[in-house]
Amino acid sequence: MASKEIFITGLPHCGKSTLLNRVIEGIPQKQGFVTLEIPGDDGQRSGFKIVTAKGTEAVLASTELDTPIRVSRYSVSVENLDGVIPELSEIKPGDVLYIDEIGQMELYSERFKGLVRKFLDSDNIVIFAVSKIYSDEFIQSLLSRPNMHLIEVTSENREESYIQIKQLLSQK
Repeated sequence: MASKEIFITGLPHCGKSTLLNRVIEGIPQKQGFVTLEIPGDDGQRSGFKIVTAKGTEAVLASTELDTPIRVSRYSVSVENLDGVIPELSEIKPGDVLYIDEIGQMELYSERFKGLVRKFLDSDNIVIFAVSKIYSDEFIQSLLSRPNMHLIEVTSENREESYIQIKQLLSQK
């Protein structure tokens, strides 16, 4: 049987999130979250929010938060991320599981890492967007998993990447 694990990676602004959103939008039975930019009043990005499959929203990081965890100019709210983990842990057989993204901000949460492991330990298909610019032991362990499919997205191959993922999903 083909691998049930699809990892999408690429540089910032290459289209990983857009690609993942496009893939999952037509899937009726799914569980996971995407991370969306929060626009500021000046038109610049002021942070990121998580939006779950059920529509729950939580601010992951913002220039307007005051937390001890900082990534670039953003304060990260591990508490907000941890708050949606119980909802995300409700996995049904047949759900396509997805996370956008596994990166530096999310990896401050041990509960998040536990969720990633739970998704991988399930019998379900998983699709993860994984940071290309940040790496640690956890990310390296994911990228070294046997039989996973790693798709590197660039501005030039976005459509081909979409077709490749759809083909992988149709093999399941």
